[in-house]
Amino acid sequence: MARHSSFLYRARSSDIREVGRQLGVRYVVEGSARRIGKRVRVTVQLLDAVSGFTLWTERYDREIEDIFAIQDQIVGRIVSALPGRVEDAGREIARGKQTSNITAYDLVLLGNERWRQLTVTSMDEARGCFTRAVELDPAYARAHANIAWTIVCAAFLESPAAPSLDDARREIEIALDLDENDAWSHGVFAQLLFLQNRHQEAETHFKRALTLNPNDADVAAAFANILVYWGHWRDALTWIRSAKQLNPFPPNIYHWYHALALYSARDYEQAIKVLREARSSDRWSHALLAACYAQIDRPSEADVEVRAFIRERGLELSGRGEALPVNTLELARIRAARYRDPVDRDHFLDGLRKAGLSGELADFA
Repeated sequence: MARHSSFLYRARSSDIREVGRQLGVRYVVEGSARRIGKRVRVTVQLLDAVSGFTLWTERYDREIEDIFAIQDQIVGRIVSALPGRVEDAGREIARGKQTSNITAYDLVLLGNERWRQLTVTSMDEARGCFTRAVELDPAYARAHANIAWTIVCAAFLESPAAPSLDDARREIEIALDLDENDAWSHGVFAQLLFLQNRHQEAETHFKRALTLNPNDADVAAAFANILVYWGHWRDALTWIRSAKQLNPFPPNIYHWYHALALYSARDYEQAIKVLREARSSDRWSHALLAACYAQIDRPSEADVEVRAFIRERGLELSGRGEALPVNTLELARIRAARYRDPVDRDHFLDGLRKAGLSGELADFA
């Protein structure tokens, strides 16, 4: 259509399907431009005017030395991309439909509700839901991805009966074969790779996920968590704040991710405040609270929290027939080992030792 026809919709909020009907077009390109100092950020998206779906989105960040050259470049890239993108998008919409089995869909929704409770038991229940969904619809990509996610979560939770990460890898590879452009699947794969100490590959898949869907709050929050362990707590704070903006009613795990980044930033007071926003506290929340209180010389509060941590970790160990270690700092060994930089690892352990756990930091070298 002539561009003057579309000027009618400038500065108006319109239903893209109605725009398509009025203009008689199948696809619509819309975008926005924002100037930041000497740079300009242009976001462009291609929309299906029949379904209202966003088919693809791209963002361009450029110096604003020559705005006309920027315009020509962006137009050229859009025009060159359109034929293949439209063809791919039609194929992806057909292939990427969630499922035609409403029971499988309901099971995924139920599983999502379960895993967000973030307990060993709820994770097992969620995996059962996702497994039944796959049995009903083997081509349900999200169900496969979420099976992998529950296994990854079980590893993060240090569940005694966590399935093998090889099982998670098999499920996430199936999910990506079914839908290689699913941001959540790439985010799950990234965390799996992190647990396997394949950090460069993990970063690649996180970036892929956030390129595919910058508005996926769960991926942004998970990336923040991993960034802390990589020693990039400043970036972690940016991503977790973005996640909380995208999801203003976040699950408890977001508060843990946020507080962990704040602890690395040595902002202990704010970390305590964030942890207190959680609706409930698990054993690691007690541990981090204990470390924060110890770092700001509030020994009585630190003692309460560290005792709660030891008690809950002790129940976990006894449940699998293990005794508490003589040096209680050993309770945090697996979690501490996730830090790539020994300075960050020692800082984490030092707070716990100050709070009352026994042991020497040198034992963790």
